[in-house]
Amino acid sequence: MNITSRYGDKRTIKDMGGGCYVVEGPSNYYRVASNEKKVTMYDFEGGPALWVGGELFVGDSKEGLIIEELIPEPTKNGWGKVTVIVKDNAEDNSWR
Repeated sequence: MNITSRYGDKRTIKDMGGGCYVVEGPSNYYRVASNEKKVTMYDFEGGPALWVGGELFVGDSKEGLIIEELIPEPTKNGWGKVTVIVKDNAEDNSWR
């Protein structure tokens, strides 16, 4: 599934199974916030902004999946990528 940032850049959401999604796409920069234990927010340039406890909307669903965990991944310059674990399936880590 693709979504578009406010600047027209495409972000791809891939369902990896087991409550795991990867969101990635072109982004000149991104912001990350964390506490002493884990990443709590990941914000692409122009969106989407994702945060633990927030919702990830996938497909035509009007109800978002609750974000349990965010795992930023190293990428080349000009690209952002984050793995998103949703609450409903956070216990199923078979994708790891």
